[in-house]
Amino acid sequence: LQIDTREQTPVTELPPPPPEPTPLEDLGLPAEGWYVAEAGGAADGPLSLADLATRLREGRVARTALIWNADYEQDWVPWRDTPLGEELA
Repeated sequence: LQIDTREQTPVTELPPPPPEPTPLEDLGLPAEGWYVAEAGGAADGPLSLADLATRLREGRVARTALIWNADYEQDWVPWRDTPLGEELA
């Protein structure tokens, strides 16, 4: 039957839990006025930072998508190159 009947050492220490996510307000990004655009698509927005982060977490926005906010950058930037990308990657 190939059953291992040797006594096994119980696990007494669990690995530490993953770190808590950084609250969005601590990322230093504007809370409102975000736009997102994927290659060949129209821009969607304005979105709140919370709505944008939810879309990113849920994978509804491609990692190659660009985001823009007038109070953050002058040009569209890949979201993965922003604090959001660092936090949600």
